[in-house]
Amino acid sequence: MHTKDSSRPADCVFRDIVERTPDAVAIQADDRVIYANPAMATLLAASDSGALIGRDMFEFAAPASRPNIERLRSGPGNGAEVLQLVALDGSSRDVEVSVTTVDVDGTKGVALIVRDVAARVAAERSARESQKRADLLARATNDAVWEWDLATDSVTWNRSLRDLFGWDEERTPLSWWSERIHDGDRARVIGTLRRAVDAGDVAWSDEYRFLRADGAIAWILDRGYLVRDPGGQAVRMIGSMTDVSELHRAHEEQASLQAMLEQANRVASLGRVASTIAHEFNNVLMAIQPYAEILRRRSGELPEVERPASQILQAVKRGKRVTDELVRFTKPALPTIKPVSLNELLARLRDMTIELSGAGIEVRVESPAEEIMIAGDAAQLEQVAMNLILNARDAMPSGGILTLRAANSVDIETPFLASEELHSFASLSVSDTGDGIAPEIIDKIFEPLFTTKPRGGTGLGLAVAQQTVTRHGGYLLVSSEAGRGTTFHMLLPKVVC
Repeated sequence: MHTKDSSRPADCVFRDIVERTPDAVAIQADDRVIYANPAMATLLAASDSGALIGRDMFEFAAPASRPNIERLRSGPGNGAEVLQLVALDGSSRDVEVSVTTVDVDGTKGVALIVRDVAARVAAERSARESQKRADLLARATNDAVWEWDLATDSVTWNRSLRDLFGWDEERTPLSWWSERIHDGDRARVIGTLRRAVDAGDVAWSDEYRFLRADGAIAWILDRGYLVRDPGGQAVRMIGSMTDVSELHRAHEEQASLQAMLEQANRVASLGRVASTIAHEFNNVLMAIQPYAEILRRRSGELPEVERPASQILQAVKRGKRVTDELVRFTKPALPTIKPVSLNELLARLRDMTIELSGAGIEVRVESPAEEIMIAGDAAQLEQVAMNLILNARDAMPSGGILTLRAANSVDIETPFLASEELHSFASLSVSDTGDGIAPEIIDKIFEPLFTTKPRGGTGLGLAVAQQTVTRHGGYLLVSSEAGRGTTFHMLLPKVVC
């Protein structure tokens, strides 16, 4: 066969092309090389192509590549195989071999096209090793490692996502992650992420609340690093999510303890002053009281004298009550700790609450079926509870619902107690449906001499109540919502059997 209008035969043209191609080419018949181009000689470190004539090309395959050779022998034309050849000088070559059937002067032969893929194999091997190291690193860390492909908007996760947060996912859209960010944090976190991507930043980090698979909330420190193309466009982002819930809890507890310490210092200073004032003020009251009594007795039928004298005596009684509370606050009686039935305490409180509640107030009691034993001074705890009950009553001048509840568990979040400690406490709570406590003053209600009552309040009731509960090894907490009422929670240590 000749090319049209050419004096050279077509096979000479094809031979010339094969001689010049950078790919190594050989033709075999009866398992012997009958032709090899210069590129094949170079690949196999032969002196020239003639040094390969009469040899079997497949004998150059490394032992580990024998299975690849068998597939090439059994099915020419079925695709390329990547294998390793051993050259005449003993060096090895990573190559890609494809085989096709050819007709050699009426005899069936095969043509082998061999391409040096050492660079590609080395790159793939390096990529596999890098991925293996990355997988080992991801397993070694407790973080949930992720990779975000911005082109497909897909995120790949390591197994720690399941171990840390319970989500059994390997690949998700970015929206899956954002939907699990707490509502109060989502807009901010997405905003900082988008700004980092658009502004050309190389790194991003944020701290937020994240939903676990069991519905609980975890605090997360999330950090990522951006990979950009030569034009500066972000193409990938790699990062990790660290569960900092315990650290966040520790910070909250430290802040709360610091606030408690500062309040304790203020109370101690105030207590020393208050003790002196109470003593002196009580002496003044004791001097006023007998003269007011004499004046009232001698007033006879003169109302203009009797009425002021009675008011003076009422003021003296109120002043005496204030000084008594100041003394009780500054020099509290130590509790006599004994086993106390919380059920029986609740029953006594119920009867007193019904008697003192007044018209328009419905009293509800939630008592557990099982017996709850706490360690405490029954008289002191009853006094604290009655103070809370009277406050609840006064918070509902137009009527409402006053609820007493005892429970064998704690259902309020507290920065003072770890989750494993909550089972050691029972709770006694007093709730009202009044106007609630304004957020700007709720942190002050336990401070001495702070009161929200327009008249008649000393500002010491809650301070003394908290002091008493604390001396029992417990906690007095408050939760309130404007317009919906207030609940005081007494967390009291249970009897250890």
